[in-house]
Amino acid sequence: PAGFLYGKDPLAGAVNLVRKQPLPGNFFAFNGSFGSFDTVESTVDWNASGTDGTLNFRLNGLWRESDGYRDRMDSSEIAINPSLTWNLGPESSLNFNLEFVDAEHSPDNGLPLLDNTIPAVSRKTSYQSAEDFSEQQINRFQLDYETKVSDRLTIRNKTYYRELDWQTDGTLLRGTFDSEDGAVWLLPGQVQVVRDLARLDDRQRFVGNQFETILTFDGGKVEHKLLAGLEIVRESDEFTFDLQPLVDVELYAAAPTPLMLLFDQGAPALSSAGDVTNLVIAPYIADQMKLSPRFELLLGARYDFIDSDGDITPLGAGPTSFSRDDSELSPMAGLVFAPD
Repeated sequence: PAGFLYGKDPLAGAVNLVRKQPLPGNFFAFNGSFGSFDTVESTVDWNASGTDGTLNFRLNGLWRESDGYRDRMDSSEIAINPSLTWNLGPESSLNFNLEFVDAEHSPDNGLPLLDNTIPAVSRKTSYQSAEDFSEQQINRFQLDYETKVSDRLTIRNKTYYRELDWQTDGTLLRGTFDSEDGAVWLLPGQVQVVRDLARLDDRQRFVGNQFETILTFDGGKVEHKLLAGLEIVRESDEFTFDLQPLVDVELYAAAPTPLMLLFDQGAPALSSAGDVTNLVIAPYIADQMKLSPRFELLLGARYDFIDSDGDITPLGAGPTSFSRDDSELSPMAGLVFAPD
């Protein structure tokens, strides 16, 4: 289970993103593609290695742009991932990995519903403000060290830093109404789309270290692979979120509209903010036991100490400060049967 190895967040699962690592040798690859809706993409993969293979460097890059099939839903992305591997010896390696991602796109909330069905309008129609935007910047640093002390003992350590800066203005579609709903100012057949503007300014930071040892040994007739680890991570999230009503638009005559707030003066209708920090210390241990060629048993446990504190202002409420300490034991057991 992902929550066992990676803590409290990935309760249902986690996607393991494996970056391309430096390799011995020299090579270069470039790819370009294009498609519908002015979509273009190019990638580069360059690997360089020293003559003795001690130092290996690799650079991966991505650039992509697209207008999208819906009106005013363009997007662009650029990503750079340089990495360096230093082979300290025949059984030890040190890997430096950096990553920068800049993504810009127009948020898309699709079509409004009319009487719980999709209205008879083009799927390309946009009911959003012409000023909607979303900008994300991701920076990542990771330092991995691994050494094979013996045929049975391996030690590895991961030190990492992640940061996300996200700013966005996005139109939310709250529903539709017509003259039958009491809107006497509308002509028969006219339908208005009710909209809000959501504004988010979010800054997240993660810094941590994960130390692990892996020991393999025979315990009589049972082969053991014992993993013991300790993770220490500090997470912080500072954000503001505002919600303001927008001027309604007509369902069957939607067109690009400027950013027209229903109440253009004064504070937003609803505001929230937060500045929260979590400190997590989690030791864990797991033993993978090979009982026979057909059966394997896995037993383990993880204990999380979580210290949370910060200031929160919920939507439509006043600010509150909190400080909380939690701890929890997460046991794990698994059995594998291989028919063949």
